[in-house]
Parts: sequence; structure tokens; C-alpha cells
Amino acid sequence: MSEPTFFQKLFLENIKVDGNCKITYKRAGKDSKPSKLLFNNGKLTNFENIDLITLTDKNISIFKNIGILDGDSESVSLKDLSLLRKYFGNEKYKFIFEKLGITSVRFDANAGIENIEINGAKLSIDFETEVEQIQKNYPDIKADWIPYIVDISERTNYSADLIAMILSSESFTPTAVHKDENGGLCEVGFGHTTQANHNNNFKKGFKIDLKTAFEWFEQDLKDKEEKIKGFGDAYNYDKLPRSIQEAMLDVAFNRGEGKLNPKSKCFDTKYIDLQNSIKKKNYAEAAVLIRQAEEKMAKNYRNGLRKRNVNRFFLAIRDLTKNEQIKAKKLFNKNGYYDRTIEGLNPKNQKIIKSKWKSII
Repeated sequence: MSEPTFFQKLFLENIKVDGNCKITYKRAGKDSKPSKLLFNNGKLTNFENIDLITLTDKNISIFKNIGILDGDSESVSLKDLSLLRKYFGNEKYKFIFEKLGITSVRFDANAGIENIEINGAKLSIDFETEVEQIQKNYPDIKADWIPYIVDISERTNYSADLIAMILSSESFTPTAVHKDENGGLCEVGFGHTTQANHNNNFKKGFKIDLKTAFEWFEQDLKDKEEKIKGFGDAYNYDKLPRSIQEAMLDVAFNRGEGKLNPKSKCFDTKYIDLQNSIKKKNYAEAAVLIRQAEEKMAKNYRNGLRKRNVNRFFLAIRDLTKNEQIKAKKLFNKNGYYDRTIEGLNPKNQKIIKSKWKSII
């Protein structure tokens, strides 16, 4: 009989990682059942409670030591495993892998499978691919859009989540139309108008293909980000968590960056509170204050706005600490806002949002 692998010794099998960095597994054996969460958003949990004969300090240290790659020896996240791939084989980091006992790291990007060999034991982790995450979280996104979304996210600093969230609320307009009653403003592609900084010399009837529409969309994102950076110490954009930055980008794309600009005539004074929260580095509160007020919105548009608000909230808290996320969750549902949001959505969107909401623990 061959020597059991490391994970067979731990009686673990079917280890899977979802888009929220949650790793689940099943116990091996006759009564194999889904287990408790082994990792919660990358944080080690339940190790003390796992009833395994061969669990030792050395076993636990393997998991903890992988966490040193992003500077946190008490957690293992998708970021750790991504760095594992990036640095494996680099002489500069050889001592780390020797310490971990890692002799092999292979990643199958198409299947989303990470294969790691640790002291002769083989660990395979099945990730949700970026495409699978987009399809699950934004089912309204058309299949032929996804390759463009993934391409932009891989080449730039914009997450696929931000791009998919924006586009899930936008329709593709292949032929330019007038956006205002006077006929002076035209729109084409994904919300691209004749007021844009680039490619703005077109008229009603102008036609655009999907590839070009995504190129213009990407440039629009970059232009809006540069404008927000130009607001200076109003937000100190460059010092914000990336998830807060992306939530602000969604505001700029949805409402126009002028709504965030304190020096603009279009400035929405509700964002004064957002500025104050950011100055205090109260990012949990900031994640809530980024949402758009709906009081003046026509009733037939409110459900769409609420859906965008709650998705923007999920985006904003992505890079916050666990304590900040829990605090933000409580603030977001103040006066029952989340509960009202859920009530107005269709069953498909309810299921998606409830799953995300439940994961904030």
C-alpha cells in the first residue's frame, strides 16, 4: 500500500475555493459530508476543532507559513497562492519554499486548479475561475462580453468585479443615439458620449463594434480615475483601499465624476460625509456613504438603483479588514435598508445578493 498523502492523513478531500477566498472541503471516509469552513475569507479557522488523529503543529505551520507571502502568517488567501505561483522558482525567494517544503507549484488557468506538492504530499485546490465568478455574480452579463472583461482586468488595475458590475447596469448601444431632448449629446457603446475626453467626434447613427466599444470603455474608466485623482485632498484617492477607489469609479461612471468634485457645480453635497469618513480613515462608514440616495428617484427606477447600491457596497468592502466589513454590514442595514433592497429584487438577484450578504461574517 502506498504512503497516504498529507491530505489523506488529514482526512480532507474535495478542497474548493470560491471567489470570496472561502475554502471548503469534505472529510474522507464512509460518511463523507461537507465540513465546516476551513478558511473564512482567507483566515485560518476551526483548526483547533478538527478531530484528526494526525494533526500536528507541523501540519498547521504549513498553512500558516504559506501566509508569509503577503506578510500575514496567520492567513492563507488567494493572494498568497497567486504569489506562490509568481515567486516559485525565483532564486530570491528560494529560502521561503525550502522552509515550506514546497517542491512543485503548477496552476491550470483554464480549469482553475492549483497543484502544490508539500513534502511529498500533493494538494490540489479547485478555484472558481474569473469567468465562473462573473457568470455567477452577474448572470445578466452576455457571454460574448466576458472575454473582454477578463482581458481588461488582466492588463489593468481594474478588477473584473468592477467592470462586470458597471456593465451589468449598462446596455450595449451599437448605433449612436441622442441622449438629451435637444439632440446635442450622443451616446454609443457602453455609456460613451460626445462629452468624453477621447473619440468624441461622432453623431447620431454612428455604428460601433463590440471590440471598439470595450476599448472606449476602458479609456473612459482611465479618464474618470484621473479626474478623481485630480480632486486632491478631498479624497486622497491614491491612499484609499483599492476597493473604495473602485466603488468611487462606479459612482463616476454611473453619475458622472462631477458629482464627487467639491469644486463642481454638479457636486452632490451628500458626499461631504463621505469625505469626512475618508479623512478619519473610517472606511466601513465610507463604504456605506458611497451609495446613491434614492429619495428623488422615480419609483420604477428604485429597485435598479438599490441593486446597484448593494453591489457597490460589496465592491467597496472587498479589501477592508474583517472587522471593518462586519461594521459596514451593520451600518448598511441601518433603518432596514438592506432588507428593503432585497424585497424589491427578482428571485435570481435576491439569491445572489443574499449569498454575498451571508458571507460577511
